Amino acid sequence: LKDGTLDLNGKTLTVTGDLIYSGDTLTLNGGTLVVKGDLIHADGDLTVTGGTLVVEGDYRIQRASTDDQGTTTYSYSSGRLNMT
Repeated sequence: LKDGTLDLNGKTLTVTGDLIYSGDTLTLNGGTLVVKGDLIHADGDLTVTGGTLVVEGDYRIQRASTDDQGTTTYSYSSGRLNMT
């Protein structure tokens, strides 16, 4: 999910694998976001706003990089989680 705005507005969104979020605004707004894998939050705002966030893997507010050998490393991110 990259750039733009997504408002769940009371609905449920299920991601069956990993979710890499580097967008502008993701607002649950009373809805539910279920991530069956990892949530990598590289940039942007994720605002719960009375909703539910379920991550069955790891939730990392970091950037992920993978080298030529397939090794993933994590670094600083400007992502923000707002629990309002």
